[in-house]
Formats: sequence, structure tokens, C-alpha cells
Amino acid sequence: MSTVYADQLARLLDARGTMAQSQGDYAAAQHDHEAALAIWRDLDDRAGIAGAVGSLGLVHKARGDYDSATRNLDEALAHWRAGGHEARAAMVLNNLAAVASDRGDLARAEFFHEESLAIKRRTGDQPGIATSLHNLADIALHAGQYEQAVAQIEESLAISRALALTPHIAQSTHTAGVIACRLGDLPRAEALLRESLTLFRTLGVRWGTPLALEGLAEVAIARAEYSGAARLFGAAAAEREVVGTPLQPLDLPDHERLLAACRGALGEAGFTAAYNLGRTLPLERIVAGLLDPQRAPLVAEPGS
Repeated sequence: MSTVYADQLARLLDARGTMAQSQGDYAAAQHDHEAALAIWRDLDDRAGIAGAVGSLGLVHKARGDYDSATRNLDEALAHWRAGGHEARAAMVLNNLAAVASDRGDLARAEFFHEESLAIKRRTGDQPGIATSLHNLADIALHAGQYEQAVAQIEESLAISRALALTPHIAQSTHTAGVIACRLGDLPRAEALLRESLTLFRTLGVRWGTPLALEGLAEVAIARAEYSGAARLFGAAAAEREVVGTPLQPLDLPDHERLLAACRGALGEAGFTAAYNLGRTLPLERIVAGLLDPQRAPLVAEPGS
């Protein structure tokens, strides 16, 4: 195989892996990125190697394999820094921060995000700034620093909307919605989370649907709509199993707290019935009900 052909094949495999990754097909993504990486290692293509191991790091992160994710991302960072690719290094720092955050190491995550944000501000990378601000807002949210979280997520959303960065908007409206819910602004929280759900569905980003459903479940609990919340949690759990994206460790304490609130209000039998109903109802039916502006309560009863 000629060097040119091998490089073209690796690029095609890597692109296909990235597409599969964006759609939540992590097994296919891992297969294609590993195949591309093997070719680029044979070619000693440092940029190709860095890109492929970085992508693999994100796949492992999504699947909860944080040791593999960190190992891949550390290698990617070393390659980009050695080559003087500051913008690429900033991107990997952002991803290392996300892994640290998922592991519950918020201080390390914040350090990586701040380092990444400083590079992006210096280089004028507006989409990158939006991403780093979103992730810093998520850290502040989990730390209960809501004022800081609001300032960061609003700046992130403003940049994303100005540049029409739809994937960024989908993620930032989710985070902004959860923040609004924690601050008691339920109409704004619901509007943002419904926007997030709509965008994730439009983009075909399957891992985003459970995020939005869980956010809307939290809004339902704040409104004492416990049966609806339990159904949403059940639907989200079922979709996570299909897509292969477990809850991140950082999110587990809040998730367990919200499930406990549902159980306390409904009783174990009532909660289990509603939760299992959410698992078995067609996802499209649940989503259609959530996005129907005439629906009330937040999740309509079956048959309504």
C-alpha cells in the first residue's frame, strides 16, 4: 500500500469514526479510530497519531473507561505540544478536564479548563472559548457556585448563538436549564431544556437525549410532578443502555437524590411502576409529549 493511499484510508476511517462517535455508536467509533491509528503509527504521522488517540480518549470517556481515556489524551497532548500546536493542545486540555470532572476531581478539572480557556482567549478561538466556559459552568454548578455558573454559561451561550454553533447550543441550554432549575426559575429551566432536547434530537446526538430527559425530570420534581419525573428517569435510563453512555460519576449524587425524592413521594411500588413505564414507552412518544406546547403537566399521563 502506498503512503498516499494509506494516509487517505486512515483519514476516511477517522472521519467515519468521528461520525459514529457523534451519533453515539461508540463501538463503531472505537473500531474505526483504532484502525486509523494503526495506519498512522506505521506511517509515523505524529499529527495523525495525536488526532486518533485524542478521539479514542473521548470514546473511552463516553464509555466510562477513564484510565484508557486519560492515557490516550495524555499521549495526544504530548504530541500536540511537541509539534507546537497550541490550539490542539488546548482542545485536549479541555478533554482531560472533562475526564477529571467525571472522576469527581473538580480542582484538577478546573485547572485544565482554565489553562485551555487562557490559550483559546489568547488565540481568539471563539468556539473553543464557548466550550471551555460551558465546562467551567458545569463545574461551578456541581460545586453549588451558582452565580459563577450563571455568568459562565451565559457568556458561553451568547458566543454559541452568535456563531450559530448548534451542538454547543444544545449542550449549553441543557446546563443553563439545570442551573435555572436549581435557582428556582422553573419556566426558564423548562424552556431551555426543551430547546436542548429539540436540538439534540435534530442533530441526531443520541447521548444528549438522556441528559435533557433527566434535566426535565428535575424540573418535574420541583413542580411536584413525581410520576412524570419517574417516567422520564426510566426513559433516560433505557436510552442510556441502548446508546452505551452511563451516568457520569460526578452526576450520580444528584441523580440518586432526585430518585430518592420520587421514591419518597410515590412510595416504592408507585415509583417502580412509573419508572418501568418510562422504560417501556416508545421514546418518540415521550419526546413528542415533552415538546407539545399544549401539554400539561410536564409529562402527560399514558393515553392522554
